[in-house]
Amino acid sequence: MLLRHWPHASRPMAGLLAFDGGGAGGGGACPLAFLVSIYILPIIYSNSSCLCNEDALKKMSNFLRQFHIVSSLKTNSERDVRPFYKVISPLLARHPAVRRMHAQGVGRNMELRTAGEGGKKPLAVILAWMMAKESHLDKFRTLYLSKGFDVLTVSLSPKDLLFPVTGSQRVASGVLDHLARREDDGVLLHAFSVGGYLMGEMFVQMREQQDRYGCVAGRIRGVVLDSAVDFEGIPEGFPRALSRNPLTVRVLQWYVNTHLALMYGVATKHYVRSSKNFHNTPLRCPALMFVSEADAVGSPAANALVAENWRLRGCPVRTVCWRDSRHVSHMYQHREEYVGELDAFLASVMPAQEEKEPCAGMQQHTA
Repeated sequence: MLLRHWPHASRPMAGLLAFDGGGAGGGGACPLAFLVSIYILPIIYSNSSCLCNEDALKKMSNFLRQFHIVSSLKTNSERDVRPFYKVISPLLARHPAVRRMHAQGVGRNMELRTAGEGGKKPLAVILAWMMAKESHLDKFRTLYLSKGFDVLTVSLSPKDLLFPVTGSQRVASGVLDHLARREDDGVLLHAFSVGGYLMGEMFVQMREQQDRYGCVAGRIRGVVLDSAVDFEGIPEGFPRALSRNPLTVRVLQWYVNTHLALMYGVATKHYVRSSKNFHNTPLRCPALMFVSEADAVGSPAANALVAENWRLRGCPVRTVCWRDSRHVSHMYQHREEYVGELDAFLASVMPAQEEKEPCAGMQQHTA
């Protein structure tokens, strides 16, 4: 459509396009900007025979400003054109397919970073929030790597969440397959936001395929939940992960609620089953929860219900609640307290333990 309106757009014009970033935890972008960057820019860039048309460039500038795709877009006469690669390189680096090229890929939506050569080491599994920036995730990876952990980072795309059978459930299966194959000195799960939902999908498969994954639960020594979001938080959290534009958020909220109503057999029933298994955890290890009264997505009330259900099933749960930190931003706003609580928790759950039966941590009950 854009090419039809501005057929003379050229490589220099394309080089000026940029994201209007947003979303919870610093990730995400305007969906329209995402479509322009992934589908339109490569086409414009490949059309090297086009000549820049000043009038067409001004029309494109006005159009993009209306939809908040760029913060400033000037004509060639107003400023020097930035080289195309300087804009598109960091833009594409946010795409999961590109990010996996710069890390050790171990499965779908997963990358592994090791703490160096040596024997068995503990493994920290980071279940990331949606559209998380690599620079933000690196702060948590570095924290665990400095303590001698290997770090497995797992991400979910919007499509994986909307269509769980071909998306999030396959991601959960890939994580469990990796844990089942790996020999390590204990596993720690650290889930952010939608990672709570993904953990529920993992619990479903651990119960349904006990011959395959039954022994994984006994190796999980602790769980950290940061702004965890269960099924009820998806309509509020999903739009805010993609955009900060109020109008875009409203449209996406309407879409998600419509999706939940019309796609019960495709999506909603799987969300409900994941939620039941998340609350009825098969684990018996301690847990640490980080929440905030200012977080409307992963609310303290919803997390308190999870904590109560986990305690009833024998899991000691400690909750740390702040008053002002935003969704998945607790570490950035309260770093000293956050790291202190995490260090104390790791010291209590990760020391050498007595040998247990392989499936000692697994409950046979099916939700």
